[in-house]
Amino acid sequence: MKNILFYFILLTLFLTNCSTRQEINKQCSPNVLLVTIDTLRADRVGYISGSAVSKTPNIDLLASKGVVFKRAYSAVPLTLPSHSSIFTGLHPLQLGIHQNVPVTLSPDIPTFTTILRKKGYQTIAAISAEVLSSKTGINQGFIEYDDPYKIYNSHKKGGRIAEKTISAALKLLKKQDENKPVFLWVHLYDPHDPYTPPKGYRQEGDSLYDAEVRYTDDCVGRLIKSWKKFCGDKNNLIVITADHGEGLGEHGEKFHGHFLFDTTLHVPLIITGNKIPSAVRDDIVCLYDICPTILKYCDAKNENETESPAIDLLSKNKREVPVTSETEYPETLNMNISRGYAIHLGDEKLICQPKPEKFNLLNDPKELRPVFTNTTVLKNLLYETVKELREAHPKQNLMDSETISMITSLGYLGSMAPEKITADSPVFPHPNWKSPMQAINFINQAERMFRLPEDSDERLAMMENCYKIDPENKFVIKGLGSLLCKRGKYAEAVKLFDKINPESVWMAKIFYDMTLSYAKQGRKSNAFVCAELAVKRCPGMPLAYQAMAIANLVKGKFETAKSNAWIAVSISPDNKSSWNNFGLINNVMKNYGEAYKAFSASMALTDTNDQKSVMKFGRTCMFMKKYDEAEWAFKKAIELNPNNEKA
Repeated sequence: MKNILFYFILLTLFLTNCSTRQEINKQCSPNVLLVTIDTLRADRVGYISGSAVSKTPNIDLLASKGVVFKRAYSAVPLTLPSHSSIFTGLHPLQLGIHQNVPVTLSPDIPTFTTILRKKGYQTIAAISAEVLSSKTGINQGFIEYDDPYKIYNSHKKGGRIAEKTISAALKLLKKQDENKPVFLWVHLYDPHDPYTPPKGYRQEGDSLYDAEVRYTDDCVGRLIKSWKKFCGDKNNLIVITADHGEGLGEHGEKFHGHFLFDTTLHVPLIITGNKIPSAVRDDIVCLYDICPTILKYCDAKNENETESPAIDLLSKNKREVPVTSETEYPETLNMNISRGYAIHLGDEKLICQPKPEKFNLLNDPKELRPVFTNTTVLKNLLYETVKELREAHPKQNLMDSETISMITSLGYLGSMAPEKITADSPVFPHPNWKSPMQAINFINQAERMFRLPEDSDERLAMMENCYKIDPENKFVIKGLGSLLCKRGKYAEAVKLFDKINPESVWMAKIFYDMTLSYAKQGRKSNAFVCAELAVKRCPGMPLAYQAMAIANLVKGKFETAKSNAWIAVSISPDNKSSWNNFGLINNVMKNYGEAYKAFSASMALTDTNDQKSVMKFGRTCMFMKKYDEAEWAFKKAIELNPNNEKA
């Protein structure tokens, strides 16, 4: 009996100890919510702007209960590199990611998500922008990643509206085990252009951008309320910030990415959590500081600590490395603007792009009065910091061509080929660039142009105007050549394509247009070179094999061309152009039965509302002497386009 009593007491003590340990573990493994709001300027947030009528009451309420950082800056004013910096605690110069295309986040570099997952966290995300799709590598470490790459039910090009993203996030949250810690990342895209706020959010005096900010804040309030309900009294951490700001026409910059003024670098940053006293901080911090801060709060080891310039924002550690920001986006556009670097140190800021301009942010917060003297000390510090950060530049991983094409179609015009930069590369490889202001209107026009439909007359007119302004611009040459090809102006397109090296091309669409244009002009060898590069660089894209089919067709290699065209169909059976190409090649080979099936498949994909597919079907029916079906097809073509003379 004594033995039984002894073991009972021992078991009770053990279970009590286990229960205590579980409670301690719960406290040591808080739930974490990270909210990143795309393109949110710091001066639009009430607690920073000091406006009597706040546009962000929900964010301000959270700020009143936590630590607010009034001088938080982005390391780069572009979405993918900025988020990559947030998740790794490393500077974009260390990551080798300077734009939204074409480099992905390397799987060899740990993110705080991968570290938290190893620690037992349920890692989930709901994001709003296609530029942060799982194809970019930013999803590593997440168990569930609600990816808008396949979501198009949105009023915003390039993403989905906040309420839909938050609904997706809450749906994920409900599936999680409440006894295990959760990390949830929610990314909201609404303040990003195009500015199309829902009705009811634009107040008197508001711009469309301001209305988007109000709408986003409203959605953040809903998210925070649900998050707190999920967490209950459990320890949790909330971090709210933005990846970068927006120019809104100040300093001549309409959007972001070109310059390094605080309109695009200065961002809101709020951290709240159990036992974190409220405070207002005026020291300079950077978005990459978020990574070690979250890991420290979750009692997890920062695997990038030795290389990272970041600090734990909740500690008393002082920053040893100054905050630097960079943009290489304008230089890769070949639009007469240099890459830029900036450094914030105390009340002073230096921008080099490439001419050094110093600002005193205390006396000149809008950066309207640059000083060009006594810049040597800051400039040397900036250059030394840039060189040191570059030393960790990793091997770059390229996105697939489909992702590059998708992101470029959103208006991100960056280079298709990454520049190889080392610690010894010159800070400014092109010291004789023109004044940035001479080209900014051109860039704004070019960005707007790429947001227009490809077949619109306005886009063609704008592209032709851009070419007149800068006839040596390779990006414009490719774009204009492609538009001319689409309109059947192959001779004009070839004159442009002759100005570029096919090795500089990375998009399947451009390869296809080059191949088609050269083929139509009888330049078989040029067509074949472009087609071979297309297949080599874009192996997962139907257009690459369509290009190869055209190149082999003009060489008289009909069976090979047919095989190439079928590969394109196999890659994407829902692609009507692949079926049309396959049908055309079979018509050339007089395989009318196979052509008939191909054009029928193409029409089925468009509900017979595609004039080109209907016309090709009609011609094939004529070859097969199916005159009734041919008559139907031509009548349908006339119905779709009464001016169709061929029909």
